Amino acid sequence: NIFNTFFSLDSELQALLNSTDPDAWRTIYDQKNQTSVRLTDEDLDIIRRISSQTYANPDFDAESYHYENDSLEDKIFPVSNRPVPKRGFIPSKWEAKKITHLIKLIRLKILHPIKKKEPEVFDIWEDAILDPVVDETTSKGPPHIPAPRMELPIHEHSYNPPEEYLFDEDEISKLEKEGELENTFIPSKFDCLRRVPAYDKLITERFERCLDLYLCPRAMKMRMNVDPESILPPPIDTSDLKPYPTSIRIRYDFDQIIDSKNIQMSASSDGFWLAVGVGNLLTVFEISTSRIAFKLDISKLAQQVNIYDEPSSSDETQESNTNSITTLAFHPNLPILACGVEEYLFILVLKLPSICFAEDSEASTDIEQEETSDSDEIIKNSKNKEKDPIKDYQHSLELFEDLHTYNKESSKLELLSWNSINLDSNSELNKELSSAVVIKHQSTIRHLSWHSKGGYLAAVSPRAISPSQRVVIHSINRCSSITAFKKLSGLVKSVQFHSSNPWLIVATQTCIRIVDLTSSKTGNKKLGNQNTGKALVKKLIGIEDPTTISLDSSGKHIFVGQSNGRIAWFDLDLGNTPYKLLRYSESAIKKVQFHQGKSMVFSASKNGTINVFHCRMPTDLMSDPVFVPLKVIKGELSFISSAIWHPRQPWIFTAGINKDGKPSLILWG
Repeated sequence: NIFNTFFSLDSELQALLNSTDPDAWRTIYDQKNQTSVRLTDEDLDIIRRISSQTYANPDFDAESYHYENDSLEDKIFPVSNRPVPKRGFIPSKWEAKKITHLIKLIRLKILHPIKKKEPEVFDIWEDAILDPVVDETTSKGPPHIPAPRMELPIHEHSYNPPEEYLFDEDEISKLEKEGELENTFIPSKFDCLRRVPAYDKLITERFERCLDLYLCPRAMKMRMNVDPESILPPPIDTSDLKPYPTSIRIRYDFDQIIDSKNIQMSASSDGFWLAVGVGNLLTVFEISTSRIAFKLDISKLAQQVNIYDEPSSSDETQESNTNSITTLAFHPNLPILACGVEEYLFILVLKLPSICFAEDSEASTDIEQEETSDSDEIIKNSKNKEKDPIKDYQHSLELFEDLHTYNKESSKLELLSWNSINLDSNSELNKELSSAVVIKHQSTIRHLSWHSKGGYLAAVSPRAISPSQRVVIHSINRCSSITAFKKLSGLVKSVQFHSSNPWLIVATQTCIRIVDLTSSKTGNKKLGNQNTGKALVKKLIGIEDPTTISLDSSGKHIFVGQSNGRIAWFDLDLGNTPYKLLRYSESAIKKVQFHQGKSMVFSASKNGTINVFHCRMPTDLMSDPVFVPLKVIKGELSFISSAIWHPRQPWIFTAGINKDGKPSLILWG
C-alpha cells in the first residue's frame, strides 16, 4: 500500500510537469463529485494562512475578541444550585472572642492604641554654616561622615624623582597606542624647585574632587577589626608533648638474603623481644641490642606435621604451597608465640634467655564455657581473680604435654583439633622450643588477636568456605576451640577483643559489628539480624573496605584504617557513624594502633609514610578529645608491610621494603 501511494504521487507530479494547462498547478480533483476544481485566489490565501498557522479568515482579529459578561441579562436558574451556607448570615464566634480579648487588654491599659507620629521638620544644617564645629550628640540630622582623604604623594610625584621612575620614549609611545596617556601621570625631573612649572591638571583634578564630595553618597560600614589568628585556639607546642618517635634508633639486619615483601612482627609485653616472620623463617631479636636470640625454620615444624603432603582446602594454598608465615602474635603475659602458617596455627612456647613477666599486668584467667554442643559453645564472663603468671605458665605447659601427640604416619590432622608436636631431645627444635601445638583451620589465617588477659586467642580466616570457620576462638587454658558464629555475612578483615567488656569487635568489608560473647544467640543468629537479642551490641557504619582497627585503652574510641587512605574515628558513646573522618593519606592505611601506655596513636600508609599523633581522650562527656599531629616520618621505606608500637616505650617498629628493594626492619624513637 505504501508503495502504491508513492507511485501514485509520483505519477501525479509527472502529469503536472507534462501538462500544458497554465492553471494546472491550482487545479485539484474532487473525488466525491468526480470533477476538476480550479482554486480561486481566496482559496489559495486560506491554504497559505492555514499552513503558516494563522486564522483562516483574514478579517478575524484575535485581540479584539473578548467575552462580554456584563452585558448578559439575569437568568432564571443559577449556574450552581448549591444553597448559601449558614455562616454567611451568623456572626463569627471566634471573631467575637478575639474582640472581647482586645477590649479586656485595652481596659487593663496593657494594649494602647497606636498613635501616628507626624514627621518632624527641622533644619539639617542648622548653624553648621556659621559654626563649623557641630555637636553630633545634640544634632537631629544624620551623623557626620568625614570625606575620604586624598592619597598622599609618593616618590614618582617628586619634582626630582629617581631615575627608575622616569618614563622612556618606548613606554610613552606604548601608552599612546593604548590610549592611556592622558589618564597616566608622567613624572618629570627638574634641577630645583623654582624651575617647576604650574601643574596643568590642577583645576581639573580639584573640580573632580569637588564633584566627588557632594555628588557621591557616603555610608558607614561597620567592620570588625579582628585578627583571624586571635579567633583560633592557641597552638600546642609539640616540644611539650615529647617524647615521641622522630628518628631512626636501631636497624635490625637479617643475616641471610630474604626475598619477601610480607614481613610480620610482634613484640613481647615486657618489651625485651621482637618476633619477626619473613617467608618461612621466624627470627626473635633482642630489642635493646638488635641481637638475634634464635632463629626457627617453620618448614621443620611443617615436616613434623606432614603439611607438605596434605591437600590444602583453600584456593590460595593450592596455588603456592610455600608455608610462609602469614601472621604473628605474642601472648600478653607469657612467653607463648602464636604463629599463623597458611591454614595452620602453631602455638609455640619459646625458650628465651630471660623471661620478664609484667608485674602490673593481670594474669590469664579462665573464661567459663557452657558444656553443650559445638554450635552452642560461647564465652562467659571472665573472672576477675588474679593469678600468678608463673603458675599459669606451668599450667599451660602441663596442658600441652597432656595433648595428643601427632604422628604423621598413623593419623591426619583434623579440623580445629589440638595436637602436640613431638620435639626430639637431640633436634634443634628442642633447643629453641619448650613445646609446640598445631591447630588446623579451613583456610589461610590472616589475623590473630589475643584477649587482654591471655586466656583466649581469636583467629581470622577470611577465605574459609564455611562461614562458621572464618572467626575461631581458641582457649589456651582448656586447649579447645570454638566457632564464634554459625553464619557470618561479608569478608572478615580483622577482629579484636574489647579491653573491659566481654565483646568482640568484628570488622567486615562494609561495617563493624560489636558482638556480646556472653549471649547464647551469637552462634545461632546471623550478625546484624534484629532478632539476635544481646548478641549485637552496636553496628558501626560509614566505612569502606577497612584494613585495620585499633581500640584505645578506655574502650570507647575505635580507629578504623581504610583502603582509600581515610581513617574513621568512632566514639561508642555518640552513635554508630564516624565521629571524625581523617583525610590526609594518599595511599591505603596499612596499620593504625593506639599506644596502651601513652596518649599517642600512629598510622602507617602503604607508601611508607608514618603519621604520629598525640591523642588524649576525655574522661567526661563535657570535654572534647585533643588530637595534635606530631611527626610525619617518610623517606626510608617505599613499602610498609607491618608496623607496631613498642609495648612500654614511645617507639615504633616498621617493617617493609627500602628504596633499594631489600627488606628492612627499623625502630623509630
